[in-house]
Amino acid sequence: MVGQPRVFDSEAATISLFDDVVGSGWALLGVGVTVVELDSAAEGAARLAPTVAQIAVDNRLPPERRRTLVDVDGRLDAEFAGYRGCLVLIRPDRFVAASWPPGRARSVRGPAPADPGAHAGLTAWVRRIYSKGIANQA
Repeated sequence: MVGQPRVFDSEAATISLFDDVVGSGWALLGVGVTVVELDSAAEGAARLAPTVAQIAVDNRLPPERRRTLVDVDGRLDAEFAGYRGCLVLIRPDRFVAASWPPGRARSVRGPAPADPGAHAGLTAWVRRIYSKGIANQA
């Protein structure tokens, strides 16, 4: 379960708790990935309407302009250290639903089943979750 690190939100230009930034629904986070990679994954998860953001690594803002969360108290870095270079889908209850390297949805780690297509597996998994009503649970 993801805790409550304090983060700087580049979009709002404020320091807040993680939940206050990502809201009460799904979240798709890119940990040290490019905007193109994050946007591509966001297309596959669009039915979940996730909050989408990058997590800055090594205390550096990514070169691309995109909503970025920056660690303020050391806890964000600790929470996502194992996901560096990956995309992370966070459920509304703040547990990690899945993580995978960009462009490799078939390598999804977590409860999402693997599928042969790069984003086909994630898209199919998201559709199954959404159709079962799990995506509507908070």
